[in-house]
Amino acid sequence: MSVLDPVCGMSIEPGEVYATRQIGNNVYHFCSENCMRKFDAARDRYLVSSSIGVVPSTDSGSANGTRGQMRLEIPNKATREAEATESELDREAQEMEKEHRALMRKWWFAAVIGVFTMIFSYPWLFPVLRDWFPRGSEQIRNIWYGMGLASLAVIIYSGSQFFVGMWEGLKHRSANMHTLIAIGTGVAWIYSTIALLFPQ
Repeated sequence: MSVLDPVCGMSIEPGEVYATRQIGNNVYHFCSENCMRKFDAARDRYLVSSSIGVVPSTDSGSANGTRGQMRLEIPNKATREAEATESELDREAQEMEKEHRALMRKWWFAAVIGVFTMIFSYPWLFPVLRDWFPRGSEQIRNIWYGMGLASLAVIIYSGSQFFVGMWEGLKHRSANMHTLIAIGTGVAWIYSTIALLFPQ
């Protein structure tokens, strides 16, 4: 049975839930770290007494007179948007801006090391570098050792969210896109390191 993310309203299969929060008798499920952070930053905006509200209504169409009925009203995102206070929206905007800045720092860190790695993986293709770092020389091998450590730093810093997401999925015995990315980058780094250390 699928559950709803209270932030984005997405339907999630139990095995694909990123994280949960239990408040009172209610358990809130989240599809991603972004939705979880939004919820934590403005809980009052998303908290409801239950996942489905029950509102009484009447119907006079029965032979015995008025008959009580129950109408189900499901809270939706538009209603929450209308009820959110300005301060809550400001907190959410600040949280999103903080997350954006963090992602951009990770991107620039990975981009700088990535460009350096692409150039010095084949320095003999460049007129000046081919003289400084000839193919098979000790100089280029030392550069590659440093590139291996720098690439590991990229995996740990810039790609940490993918490994966290993979671990969350494995705890629920399921795989997701984080699993694919984490395994792909991790195996590629391990293979390249072995090939560098044991070229024969």
